[in-house]
Amino acid sequence: MVNKSNIEKFCFYACFGGNGYTLRNLDYSISFEENLKKYFIEIDSLFEREVESILNQEISKVREAKYILNLIVNGNHKYSDISKKMIDAFNNGNVSYFLNKLVELDLIQKVITINNNNVKSEQYY
Repeated sequence: MVNKSNIEKFCFYACFGGNGYTLRNLDYSISFEENLKKYFIEIDSLFEREVESILNQEISKVREAKYILNLIVNGNHKYSDISKKMIDAFNNGNVSYFLNKLVELDLIQKVITINNNNVKSEQYY
């Protein structure tokens, strides 16, 4: 990669990050675009399964996030209600992860209330 321009180096890093296996198996005698076509896009390419795996992970995250948003819109604001329905629907106990990501993206708001008995309650809007 020594002979690559700064822009090409940036493209390689932005696309492939620090994945050593991927970086070792690329062909630096061809362009960044040619590497994408040869190793990721073509049928039966070296990294075809990796791309499919990453896409499936991202699609499932989107699906679960959309499900949580739908729950909240339909009046399920308590963490316990959202969690139970997520586990029932997806058999997934990663509810906190998705809720925190949605809060970080400013798509929902987390409200913590304390009742008269000093019991804390998390709700999402």
